Amino acid sequence: MAWSGTTVAFARILVALDGSADASAGAALALALARAHRAQVFACHACDVAIHAARFREMEPGLPTDYQQNETMRRLREAHGPLMGEGFQSLAKGYLDGYLAEARRRGIAADGRVAEGRNYAVLLGLARELRADLAVLGAHGLGAVGDGRLGSTAGRVLRGAAADVLIARAPNGAGPVLAGVDGSPEALAAVDRAASIAQALGCPLQVAAAYDPDLHKAVFGAMARSLSPERQAQVGLSRQEALHKTFIDDGLAKLYQGFLDQAAARAAALGARPTALLLRGKAYRVLTDHAGAIGARLMVVGRFGHHRGTADIGSNAEAAAHLAPCSVLVTAPAADSAQPVEGSELAWDAEALARLERIPAFARPMAKQGIEQHVRARGGQRVTLEDVREVGSRMGMSGQEASRNV
Repeated sequence: MAWSGTTVAFARILVALDGSADASAGAALALALARAHRAQVFACHACDVAIHAARFREMEPGLPTDYQQNETMRRLREAHGPLMGEGFQSLAKGYLDGYLAEARRRGIAADGRVAEGRNYAVLLGLARELRADLAVLGAHGLGAVGDGRLGSTAGRVLRGAAADVLIARAPNGAGPVLAGVDGSPEALAAVDRAASIAQALGCPLQVAAAYDPDLHKAVFGAMARSLSPERQAQVGLSRQEALHKTFIDDGLAKLYQGFLDQAAARAAALGARPTALLLRGKAYRVLTDHAGAIGARLMVVGRFGHHRGTADIGSNAEAAAHLAPCSVLVTAPAADSAQPVEGSELAWDAEALARLERIPAFARPMAKQGIEQHVRARGGQRVTLEDVREVGSRMGMSGQEASRNV
């Protein structure tokens, strides 16, 4: 089925093959996406011949005496070099030939590449050289030990790639595509990807948002234990805690429900028929647990959320890639996603900004986004004090409390 939505489709897909079950699962997903998006597939296998040559020399002193003779050692070295090089080339050819033939049988433009070097470095270099917009590789290679940790190659590619990265796990599930959302621009871009992938795979789409009120209760408990009564009075701890209880217990849920509704509407506009679910708890934990409960075929998350900073990947996206029981697609941010789009920023009245500053710092970005969504929904161009009060009231605060604190 060719993708008929309005989102940007994949054009060049890099697929890493190594004979492992996870890599094979990823390769199958890549073909389904390539056919739907009319993308070109580049299959590759990387082998590090040099490290094997170095290891052979390191082992030479421990070989039996019969092999320590100069002539014997020379013959061993001469035999070992071609054996490694030719052997790896033959192995790589075996991985690639069948896959490329299957791709072409399906009408997919496909090419193969065998390269020598460290696996992750080869994959990152090829992704840049080919300008791939999706890199697909297994969560674990042939050296998997079943300890639940993400393979070293997958982890390094995940952190270093500029493209979308699909971390594949076998077997491919039969459940829905699950998109995790938090109201950030990156999450909405992930919804676009998830909608197109769900259509390509012919499976349902579910969007889920997770909010975590318990963290902030723990923070206040720590503050109460650490600050003297005098200092608590100075910072208004009891008043702030009362605000948090009102804001977090009910308001945060309403805020994330708004993010969820926005994501579902976006997916529906692209032709999908998503179901939506609001989860409570640490985002990566409840999302990965839910993915297991529904047998998700694929989880899709943005590389970053609200708190991008200078990291190469957000903590929830990284944890989901490590811990999910299914394959995970981590979508790359658009080149300009960190910058406001011209004309998209709403003006704020001074009184409205002053009220916004009273919201605790941890929740202020999300509250700002929720207020601006409310203003845009009614066609407004400017945020007023009344808008802030109205959203505060919707989030569960009484009129007097909303007026004072939000």
